[in-house]
Amino acid sequence: MQSAGSIVIEPSSAALMSLGETVQLTASVLDGNGQAVEGAVVEWSSSDEAVVTVSSEGLVTAVANGSTTVTARSGSVSASAVVNVVDTRREREVLNALYQSTDGPNWVFNTNWLSDKPLNEWYGVSTDSLGRVTSLQLYTLDGNKPNSSSGRYTSNGLSGSIPPELGQLESLVELFLPANELSGSIPPELGNLSKLWSMHLGLNQLSGSIPPELDSLLRLKQLYLFRNQLTGSIPGEIGQLQNLFLLALNGNQLTGAIPQEIGQLQNLSHLDLGANQFTGSIPAELGQLNNLAELNLNYNQLTGDIPAEIGQLQNLRRLDLFDNELTGSIPPDLGQLQNLRYLSFTRNQLSGSIPAEIGQLMNLRGLHLDNNRLTGNIPPEIGQLMNLTLLILSTNKLTGNIPPELRQLANLEELYLYNNQLTGNIPPEIGQLTNLTGLFLGDNSLTGSIPQEIGQLQNLDQLYLSGNQLTGCIPTELRDVPNNDLADLGLSYCVPAFVADSLALVALYRTTDGPGWMDNTNWLTARPIGEWNGVATNAEGRVVSLSLPGNELSGSIPPEIGQFKNLESLSLFRNKLTGRIPAEIGQLQNLTSLSLSYNQLAGRIPVEIGQLRKLVGLNMYGNSLTGQIPAEIGQLMNLVELQLSSNKLSGSIPPEIGQLQNLRRLDVHANDLSGSIPAEIGQLQNLGVLSFAGSSLTGHIPAEIGQLTNLFRLDLSSNKLSGSIPHEIGELMNLAELHLSGNTLTGSIPSELGKLQSLRILSLFENELTGTIPPELGELTKLTVLVLSDNSLTGSIPLVLGQLQNLEQLILGGNQLTGSIPSELGRLTKLTELYLGQNQLTGCIPSGLQDVASNDLADLGLPFCDQAETDTAERLALEAIYHATGGPGWTNNTNWLTDRPLGEWFGVSTNEENRVDRLNLRSNQLTGMIPPEITQLQNLTSLSMWDNSLSGSIPSEIGQLQNLRWLSLNDNQFTGNIPIELGQLQSLERLILYNNQLTGGIPPELGQLQNLGVLSLGGNQLTGSIPSELGQLHNLAGLYLSGNQLTGSIPPELGQLQNLTGLHLSGNRLTGCIPLELREVPNNDFADLGLPFCDLNGTDEVSPLVGGTWKYSGNNFITPIEGNIQSLIESEDIDPFAAQLLTLSFELVLHVLSSCPVSYEADGTFMQDCTSLEDGAIVEGNWSVSGDRLMQSAGGTTTTLRYSVTGDTLDLIYTRQQLLSPDDGGADPDTQRLYDLVLSGIEEFRITFIRI
Repeated sequence: MQSAGSIVIEPSSAALMSLGETVQLTASVLDGNGQAVEGAVVEWSSSDEAVVTVSSEGLVTAVANGSTTVTARSGSVSASAVVNVVDTRREREVLNALYQSTDGPNWVFNTNWLSDKPLNEWYGVSTDSLGRVTSLQLYTLDGNKPNSSSGRYTSNGLSGSIPPELGQLESLVELFLPANELSGSIPPELGNLSKLWSMHLGLNQLSGSIPPELDSLLRLKQLYLFRNQLTGSIPGEIGQLQNLFLLALNGNQLTGAIPQEIGQLQNLSHLDLGANQFTGSIPAELGQLNNLAELNLNYNQLTGDIPAEIGQLQNLRRLDLFDNELTGSIPPDLGQLQNLRYLSFTRNQLSGSIPAEIGQLMNLRGLHLDNNRLTGNIPPEIGQLMNLTLLILSTNKLTGNIPPELRQLANLEELYLYNNQLTGNIPPEIGQLTNLTGLFLGDNSLTGSIPQEIGQLQNLDQLYLSGNQLTGCIPTELRDVPNNDLADLGLSYCVPAFVADSLALVALYRTTDGPGWMDNTNWLTARPIGEWNGVATNAEGRVVSLSLPGNELSGSIPPEIGQFKNLESLSLFRNKLTGRIPAEIGQLQNLTSLSLSYNQLAGRIPVEIGQLRKLVGLNMYGNSLTGQIPAEIGQLMNLVELQLSSNKLSGSIPPEIGQLQNLRRLDVHANDLSGSIPAEIGQLQNLGVLSFAGSSLTGHIPAEIGQLTNLFRLDLSSNKLSGSIPHEIGELMNLAELHLSGNTLTGSIPSELGKLQSLRILSLFENELTGTIPPELGELTKLTVLVLSDNSLTGSIPLVLGQLQNLEQLILGGNQLTGSIPSELGRLTKLTELYLGQNQLTGCIPSGLQDVASNDLADLGLPFCDQAETDTAERLALEAIYHATGGPGWTNNTNWLTDRPLGEWFGVSTNEENRVDRLNLRSNQLTGMIPPEITQLQNLTSLSMWDNSLSGSIPSEIGQLQNLRWLSLNDNQFTGNIPIELGQLQSLERLILYNNQLTGGIPPELGQLQNLGVLSLGGNQLTGSIPSELGQLHNLAGLYLSGNQLTGSIPPELGQLQNLTGLHLSGNRLTGCIPLELREVPNNDFADLGLPFCDLNGTDEVSPLVGGTWKYSGNNFITPIEGNIQSLIESEDIDPFAAQLLTLSFELVLHVLSSCPVSYEADGTFMQDCTSLEDGAIVEGNWSVSGDRLMQSAGGTTTTLRYSVTGDTLDLIYTRQQLLSPDDGGADPDTQRLYDLVLSGIEEFRITFIRI
């Protein structure tokens, strides 16, 4: 009997449209040749007999709605057919019930309802491919069908109650019945809609309570019940709706407490419970809603404190607790809400002070704290809220001054501070709020005059100042403010400002001996004051500059100096002024430059200096000023230059100086200061010069100075500083001068100073430093002055100091240095000063130091060196190299075979013991072979003979040079194998043999070179595979094997080389795939290999985009899931709309991107370029190509899709045409649904696939 090879079922699929309906399936059993097998026995089975049954003859009978598989089996072979059962009679009955219950005949649109048309042709009904109802959308937009126009939700005329039969639509995913006249209660049967993900019943007249049965809607993402007449409490069961991201219950009559179970809704982004009658406290559990963007609890009767846990809601953008009965203080934890844009606590009973942490809410636009019982000062930190447009703090019990920091609120439009207990002056800085339209300061206890600067507010149309104790006059510019209470102030308008300026100039002339000035041209004449010597005025005749330097002024500065309201520059330096600096100078609010240096001024620096907020330069050096440096100087946020040196200032340096973020020069040297250097100095990121020299400072040098990355001069000399030199100073890459001498610093000199590549002066003398001189100082190639004298340094003078070719002064005397003077110092041709005395040096003085102009060499008691012979064996080895490589024909053979010291032979370097340690004969026309005598150079650390014509094999004796760190024999004509003995060079860091004629395999012994950083063997004739042992070279940064004849696959062990930054393998015969871990190597030639990357199992990729496993994420409305793209689309865990977007994405990947050219970049990532597709072309999925993007039009809406493929990431960015906020009107229904899914206002939807 023939054996069965396959089975064919006819038909291969079937659809049964009513229960009890049957279909006959037949099975043909075929052998391996496709011929029928006679007498074959077939067994039938159903995978789900609750849906269909099948007889032994293949007759299928429908039992219930659903989909199943019927299988025919013969022996070991089988085949299956898919059978779908769709009985829509019950669904029609449900819709008939809805029609009858809601006055269907009077609906605005009821097309095809109660007809025998397919259900998806009934108005507002959508079905799936099996005819099951998936969506009900019975509303209109401005009275029109949603698919024909745009507009707001309006009624479709549904009235009456929602029938309980609606709960029988088991495939329903969307229920949209908003803006109708539905009444009655919400049927609990709706809890049976297990697939529902969006319910919109808002804007109706529904009453009764919220059914607890809704807790069964585990897929529900949106629940809109707002603006109905619902009563009762929110059922605690609502906490079971784990997929819910929008809950809108506002505008009802709900009562009771807010259930703490809401805190379990981890995906919730919008929670609106406003305009109800909730009581009790706000549950602390709301702080667990990590995705919450909007929290609205306004217009309720909530009591108790605001939970500090709300400060954990890092995504919160709107917090509205307006009009409740909340008590207690505002939690400082709210300062953590970095994304908050709107905050309203208006009309509660909050007390305590406004927390300074509010100033951390950098995205805040509206702050409403009015009508509470808040006390204390207005925190100056509010001035940090640069995006704030509305600030309302009125009707509280706030005290203290109005903080001048409010001037920083450049976008502020309205400022409400009325009905508090504020005191002090109105800060003139308010005049900087150029966008201000409303200023409400009435009913406080403010004093002083109205600042002239307020008259500069061109947009001001509301000004209320009454109910204070203001004096002086009203600036004339305020006459034109449309809405004001100026008539209630009892004040007159000010006289012309230029008159006040003239009187102030007269006062200055009289108090500073004007007749004795060197130049007083036109002063006290009838000429315009702008023509008086040193005076400059603006177009309005106001004094803007007063410059009288070196003009023999004597006497004191008069207090009238404060009358120059428009003064920008005041320069009185190099005169004979005496007395104190008047406090009135703090009234010069427009001053940017103040120079009083080189006078005889005494007394304290007035604290009012801190009011000059526009000040850029402050120079008071060379006087006799006393007292402390005012902490108020820390308020001068625009200050660039601060010079207070050569005075008699005392006390400590105020830490507030650390607030001067724009400061570039800080010089307070030569004073009588005390205390330590404040760590806050490290905050001055723009500082270029810092000098505290000669100021009696104590304590340690703060490590924070290492944060001053723009510093080029640091002078802390002649103080009483102790402790070690912070190694963080080595981070100051722009530092040119470092002066730390004349202190009591201890410890060693940090080796990190060797990183200061810009350093020119290093002065550390007269300290108590110990340890050795770090050899890293030899890397300071720009150094001209090195002074380390009078410390307790030990050890030898580092040879590397001989590399400092720009060094002019080298002063190391007064230490405990030992050993010989390095001969390398004799090469410092620019050296003019050399002091090495008072050490314990031995040996001889290098002859090259004889010509240093200023030195103490005669005091050392040492002879000058003779030309001692180096080791005979080394000389013989070098002679052998000379003869074996055509020495007479070299380009340069200076001093070779002479009696000169070996270190003077061309290309030969010797160490301090006169042993040969480097041999550099590159590009010197060497020929012949390297002789085996090279093994005699046992101190050799570097052998460089590249770019010559050397031939023969590389001598295996090189493997005996155990100190060798660098071997460069590239660009020669070497043949034969690479000696395996090279694997013995444990110190080797670079092995460079490229561009020779080497053959054979790469020795696996090279895998023993643990210090190797570069291995370059390209451009030879090497064969065999790449040894896996190279994966053991964990310090390897560069591996270059291109241009050989290597075969086999790339060893996966190379993926273990974490430090690899360069990898070139092209020009070989490699096969297989590139290990996935190598994709991150930035410098590579993968694009030239023609090989794919391996997948996670080490096999070839199917395609850079389609293969592998991906992780999907979107706009926070779908929980990220993992799998291949097709499985994501078919997943039951994804809602229909997201599935549509993913389907579009899948079409794009399969039909567009996967067919576009792939190029691999140098860093290992791949790019796919579809821009070569011709504009206007239609690709699969009806996408039209336009430049670097694709467009698809359907249903009157255009979707634009921009794509970006980089490395393992595919970004798809969808933009819908005419995408409008629901509140703005004009949104088409599909777009409206998009907004129901995500935060209002987002105009783009990004889908990201990441390969995992």
